[in-house]
Amino acid sequence: MSHSPMVPRADVRFRRHGRYLYVCSSSGALRVPFSGSEPERDGETADVAWWQLPDNTLAGLAERGLMVPADQPLRRHLSYEPTVAQAGPVRVLGDDPLSTSITSCLRSAGVDAVQAGEAAQAWVVSLAAPAQDLRTATEAALSDRSPVIVFACTPAKIHVGVLRPPETACPLCLERRIRANWPGQDIADAPLEILLGTCSEPDWPSNNAMTGLIAHAVLRAVGTRDHDPGVAELVELDLDSWASTRHPVLHLPSCPGCAQQVRTSAPPLAWRDNTTPALADSWQRMQKALDPLTGIFTAVRTRRPDDSEATLALTAGGIDTRWFSSVSAYTVSGSAKHDPLEASVCALGEGLERYAAGVYDRGDFVRGSLSELGPAALDPRELPLGSPAEYSSVKRFVPYQPDLVIDWVEGVELSTGKPRYVPAGAVYVPYHAPSRGERLLNSVSTGLAAGSTPAQALRGGLLEVVERDAFAIFWYNRLAAPILELTSLPPGPIRTVVERMRQRGIEITAKNITTDLGIPTVLMSGRLETPERPVVLHSSRSGLDVHEALQGACEELELGFCQIFDLLETREVPEDGAALGHMWDFYLYYCRADRVPLLDWLREGPVQPVPPPGSRSGGSDVDEIVSRLVAAGHQPIAVDITPVDVAECGVTVVRSIIPGLQPVVFSQKFRHLGGRRVFEAPVRMGARTHPLSEQELNLQPLPMA
Repeated sequence: MSHSPMVPRADVRFRRHGRYLYVCSSSGALRVPFSGSEPERDGETADVAWWQLPDNTLAGLAERGLMVPADQPLRRHLSYEPTVAQAGPVRVLGDDPLSTSITSCLRSAGVDAVQAGEAAQAWVVSLAAPAQDLRTATEAALSDRSPVIVFACTPAKIHVGVLRPPETACPLCLERRIRANWPGQDIADAPLEILLGTCSEPDWPSNNAMTGLIAHAVLRAVGTRDHDPGVAELVELDLDSWASTRHPVLHLPSCPGCAQQVRTSAPPLAWRDNTTPALADSWQRMQKALDPLTGIFTAVRTRRPDDSEATLALTAGGIDTRWFSSVSAYTVSGSAKHDPLEASVCALGEGLERYAAGVYDRGDFVRGSLSELGPAALDPRELPLGSPAEYSSVKRFVPYQPDLVIDWVEGVELSTGKPRYVPAGAVYVPYHAPSRGERLLNSVSTGLAAGSTPAQALRGGLLEVVERDAFAIFWYNRLAAPILELTSLPPGPIRTVVERMRQRGIEITAKNITTDLGIPTVLMSGRLETPERPVVLHSSRSGLDVHEALQGACEELELGFCQIFDLLETREVPEDGAALGHMWDFYLYYCRADRVPLLDWLREGPVQPVPPPGSRSGGSDVDEIVSRLVAAGHQPIAVDITPVDVAECGVTVVRSIIPGLQPVVFSQKFRHLGGRRVFEAPVRMGARTHPLSEQELNLQPLPMA
């Protein structure tokens, strides 16, 4: 038999048993008749060398891919078969010892690996390399759609990731995200090798393993063209424990390397679909936001307070957005729900909406005056802004002048689909005006909502604006709104929650504070006498019928009582004359015996039974809300502010704005009383015969509801 130019794949072995040859490999076992040069003996088993096989057997094995050309060493490993036809030059950036070893390892496998040159089939770069090398690799990958293999090695750990920008994040996304997540931000700008403890000392015994693993990743990346686009991963291998961790690698908002190619025109907000994804599916997608090294938050932590039927979920950690945004976003959030999974989803959703509200690039804003933008621009005075008296007493803010040049963000008018420009200060929280003359208002979170779908986010945001407007009108005017008779509730979820609270000794008052908008809104007030102090809480909710609003307000009030005692252990009830600087100060303000009488007027008003559920139009919920608002003379606007990394977690964040409606602001001196609605709506509703003056309004601190 002549020598064959073929050799068996590395994972192929031959054994003869009697008259049959058994071919064993990772892809399975094969049995073929065998008549070799050795005499056949029934029952005898022996290993057979490949050169002892007949030519026809070798040819058959070659057809099956079990024999490969002798001059193509990569083909001998099953993982590298696709690499052979596609492998071009691979460029390893850097001349440090580890990069040089990777180059040598690739060359020994038959790959044209170089440390210089312009074009390459793949790029290899250390995350600790100079910023210019990371940028070079990113630009090359974006230009010819080649993969970038990134790595970082320490004496005990190896990190390797395959990035394919713009489909996935780029090396600059990852490097900057690691810095933004670093626990000690005072040193987060230090060289990455200092932060990660990376090294490439030649004497470390793990260097050979690292070199081989990185080279393996390179070869696999070159041969894998049909990859799944989306979120990449940075794999961390602990060389001491052999434990591996996969870190999601999300795109970085405003990344200096790939943002221009990732940024595309956002699709129109789709809200004509009431489909709500399953909670478990939403949680599965959202978890990509959770990672201590590369995430937006470190984790969501849950616990059940003592004697509570609810689960309290809180986000932990929080990326420092100053690495890629003009401001530092608020990232502390939490939720209390009876279902632990729902609590986690809601806490993370709230965290993502707060994060999104603090992620922006001022260069993306439209700069101009109201007259320059024309009818498409929303007059800032419709937000509304402050009153002359408020601007006079609070020097931090400045009255609006019609020719003032400010930042604007493009949104959409929901009833017409037309583009509308909204002042950036009414969209982002926090928003830092570029000059003192542009500080027009308090940036508040009302109307900010996250959802698993655009419809879910829009529905939540619009109803929140309606709810806060109703509460503000009711509170500032001390309206004697109808009291809902809860004892006549039929069996169901609302009655169950009410009875549970009453069994705990909580006195409950429910008021129908629906305004002329025709969107039901309910305010709940609960009082509980304890040996230490009275505990007084409020909640409010809007919905498409009174039952939806009542159930939401009831559940929120009960959950508030589940977590209030933890808060009272860590925060004091504000003293008289103290500045209320935090929203929790408003939350606790009325938990003092001498202040409870200030709320006695909440018990005034006619008693009425809970009305039956209202009828729906049959369309989407958002369409129903929009149609009621338009009928009342208001044109709602939505601004999609979803950052690219939040979108990769399956979440949409929307800011809903309803011009003319009254916001709720937790401030003692600047309540945004520059609009007319808070004064005139009670007259239109028949609750007052004439508007109150600003001095006549109820200016006691708002209870957080």
